[in-house]
Amino acid sequence: MAAFSYVVQLQQHFSNHPKFQKAFHYIVQALEPESEIYKRILSTPIDHYIRYELEDGMFVIEQCYRTKSREEGFFESHRKYIDMQVIVSGSEMMEFSDITNLTIETQYDEEKDLIVYNHSKDTSVFKCGQNSCAIFWPEDAHMPCLDYQEKNGLLYKTVVKVPVA
Repeated sequence: MAAFSYVVQLQQHFSNHPKFQKAFHYIVQALEPESEIYKRILSTPIDHYIRYELEDGMFVIEQCYRTKSREEGFFESHRKYIDMQVIVSGSEMMEFSDITNLTIETQYDEEKDLIVYNHSKDTSVFKCGQNSCAIFWPEDAHMPCLDYQEKNGLLYKTVVKVPVA
């Protein structure tokens, strides 16, 4: 059950879940231009990501990259974590599909918590801009990082990893 909207709306819908409350506390700071977290994300060099630990087994991956064509992308899913992907600056397109609609290209890597799937044309598309958030559960294969408003667009993003258990 993927969820996509602006952070404010998703925060309202998931406010009763304690782990999501903590995740949104970080996300709100990540989107506040005066915060240290926001400044840290925007100072991330291109093609780098930095992992920061949060509480209760959560962590974040703050990153900067250039978007890419669909042909360069890949579908992925995770078993141990729910992904909360938040656009801090820039825009990208994301595709998603239920994992039962896809065929596995690379079997589950427990260390990376990653399954890679073959491309499919039977997917849904999110067009993501600043302050938008996509939440992907283990049954949601997703392909982020895709060109949207410009080819090779510069994107600053943070991904909050919320433990499933």
